[in-house]
Amino acid sequence: MTDPDFDDVDLLKRISRGDHQAFRRFFLRHYRFCIQYAYRIVQDPAGAEDVVQDVFLSVWTGAARFQASRARAVTWLRTIVHHRAVDHIRRAAKEKSTGVGSLQDLAASATGVAASNPFQEVWTADAVLSALQAVNELPRRQHELIVLAYFRGYTQSQIAEATGIPLGTVKTRTIAALRSLRISLSHLNDREMR
Repeated sequence: MTDPDFDDVDLLKRISRGDHQAFRRFFLRHYRFCIQYAYRIVQDPAGAEDVVQDVFLSVWTGAARFQASRARAVTWLRTIVHHRAVDHIRRAAKEKSTGVGSLQDLAASATGVAASNPFQEVWTADAVLSALQAVNELPRRQHELIVLAYFRGYTQSQIAEATGIPLGTVKTRTIAALRSLRISLSHLNDREMR
């Protein structure tokens, strides 16, 4: 992909075929818009980052569902951001009412707020690609649980109910998936430490 003039429709077609470079270009082209729009809705930098991560996972896994005849790519993307941001607000309200903090809050307190600069954005794009690839490489049963838990906000009980898998099996598969992801993504921690 040396031609810089790919439009969004072309990029989404390529993404639907698993083209990582197309995804990277689409991500870099639209990241700033998505983060700004998500922040306007959720009013929280860490929450906006969480929303945008979920948005780009949806783009990666759902690019084939985009129909250029129904909407422009940016309109489709804006709709995804809006829905994910509203979902985030609902989850946050539920967590607040139950007294349970979100994983994003824990991560933000442990790592601090990410710097807003071009180098950080490129690193973030690479990290998102690596994370998506690692999740996609999980066995199907583990992949499904990770997507439901970390990208859809389901509890383990809700996952068991939604999938019909016994709760103990959900827990075991989730632990195995997290171990695999930790190994697959260990290079990100090494890179961040440099």
